[in-house]
Amino acid sequence: MTPPRKPASVSDKERTASLEEARRRTLERLERLISLGIPEGSRSLGTVIQVLDETAARLRWLMPFRAVAFFMVREPHGDFYLARCQPQSQAPSMERELALLVDSGSAGWALQRRRPVFTTSELSGQLVLLHSMTTASRIRGMFLGVPAQEQRAMEDDALAMVSLVLRGAASLLEGIELYGLLREANAGLKAKVAALEKAQRVLRQEVGRRCKAEEMLTRQALHDPLTGLANRVLIMERLQQAVRRAQRRDACHAVAYLDLDRFKLVNDTLGHAAGDQLLTQAGRRMAALIRQSDTLARFGGDEFVLFLEEVESPAEALQVMRRILSAMADPFEIEGHAAHVTASIGLVAGSLQHQTPQGVLKNANTALHTAKEAGRNRVKVFNSRMQGRAQERSTLLSSLRRAVEAGRTDVAWTPTRLGIDGAFDGFEAVPCWKRRGDKALSGAQLVELARHEAVAWDLWLVTLRGGLAQLAQWDVQGDAARGLTLSLSLFLPQQPEQGFAQTVREALDQAGLDGARLRLLIPMETLVKGGEPFAQELGRLRQAGVRFFAAEVGERFFRYRQEHPGLIEGLSVSPQRAAHEVLDANTTTCALMTMARIMGLTVLNAAWDEARDRNGDTPRGPASELLDARQARHWAGKAREKAVG
Repeated sequence: MTPPRKPASVSDKERTASLEEARRRTLERLERLISLGIPEGSRSLGTVIQVLDETAARLRWLMPFRAVAFFMVREPHGDFYLARCQPQSQAPSMERELALLVDSGSAGWALQRRRPVFTTSELSGQLVLLHSMTTASRIRGMFLGVPAQEQRAMEDDALAMVSLVLRGAASLLEGIELYGLLREANAGLKAKVAALEKAQRVLRQEVGRRCKAEEMLTRQALHDPLTGLANRVLIMERLQQAVRRAQRRDACHAVAYLDLDRFKLVNDTLGHAAGDQLLTQAGRRMAALIRQSDTLARFGGDEFVLFLEEVESPAEALQVMRRILSAMADPFEIEGHAAHVTASIGLVAGSLQHQTPQGVLKNANTALHTAKEAGRNRVKVFNSRMQGRAQERSTLLSSLRRAVEAGRTDVAWTPTRLGIDGAFDGFEAVPCWKRRGDKALSGAQLVELARHEAVAWDLWLVTLRGGLAQLAQWDVQGDAARGLTLSLSLFLPQQPEQGFAQTVREALDQAGLDGARLRLLIPMETLVKGGEPFAQELGRLRQAGVRFFAAEVGERFFRYRQEHPGLIEGLSVSPQRAAHEVLDANTTTCALMTMARIMGLTVLNAAWDEARDRNGDTPRGPASELLDARQARHWAGKAREKAVG
């Protein structure tokens, strides 16, 4: 009898049921993983610790663990450090466990396999699970877990999902790192962009500042800082451009050279600040009378140059000049004073073809001198006759230079006395140049010519030595001219930069005269512009007995006398000179005398005018005229005879 056969259907059912159970558990795990979700990035989890905690929760759901630990790779050394452990109390034992696994090679094996690796712990004898946390680019770390079940109880799909979770965690960790690097890069880029924008703003500001500075420098280079008018450089450039245009298209142009008459009187009496105001106001008046296309320039000092472009005719330019003269006739309000000045104008009008800017200005300047010689406050148009006179003047200047250098100039004399009614006590020495067959030149006229030829100092020194020598000769002769004093005017261009005191003392020693026999008449302008170095030179001469009298005084005299007490002995008053500068010379002289008496100053009255001699103690004759040495000696004798009689 055949034994009964075991039914095959039972085994198939069990196998089918087992497969279905495994499939069910797999589906549940997948659904669980799906329901847990994989974070989209570091923004949802935030930190590495949060990713590791979430990963630990997923692993514990897949299979039970007594302890889990995540070891990250420390850059750049490449060793592991414990980043997270659950429970925390197992952290020391888990660190020792990994160290043993690294030494045994199990950790390296796990890194190569990239799937779960089981081994027995050398510390506790328990089963441990190793799994690498890697991405396609690098190893992020190592997972170390102590399962709560035996290896044979673990299902393959659960282990596969463990690998999936750990690879996802590694990817998240890499994403966090990359995102951090991106944020750092973005922050650095933003900082660089902000710095670049700031640099661009600074650059734009600097460019704008430099443009303004260049504009300002250009304006300063081409305009007078006091009046704001064009300066010498700009007017010469405008003239040069007009000359070039005239070669292509000829037209009528006009160039005027203007000079303020008696400006020096305002500058000396009211001060430099008042003089500056006068120049500024005069410039404004003239600028208001011309077109925008015309150019008005301050050429230097109280000189102006006006360029009228393309006028209809010379008559039109002349009409503009007359309007300027009329405008200048009105008084100028300067620091509460009504200053009266006029203008002298030299005009060149016509074509600029075959001309140069320098030549045009030279001709205008020649016409200006003609206007001044004709009485000032007028306009003169340049013509060929003036050119001949200019040539004569040039020849005269050259002859003067040769005469001064050869010592062929003379000394003329004019009597002086202390006080308006004081007694005669000496002469003022005046430079004189006698030319063959022509009128002699002397005084201010000769000094002005010497300034143009830069021989003013040489002329003054010759006059000083000649005057002192004549005094010494009169002393030897022992007549009425004995013991007289010598007065001599000193202007700024006649003053050397160094050695002035030494030069004067040498002249005194050469003549054998004491310093008390010499009086220097110094305009306030010379005293002020000479400054402290010149005051020190004068102080040395004062110690030698030389006396100083201030001439052409104004408000600056009081400050100078306060700053240099004892240096200036008195005031020099010349009625003749005053008559050339103001309408009422007697009023001016009396005012200076009154001021000197109040301040306790001595008054030296030069260029004695007999008409003003109240006591009649002077000899008859035109004493105000310049005398030669013989006439001066005779005049001195007569004057002393009158004084004794």
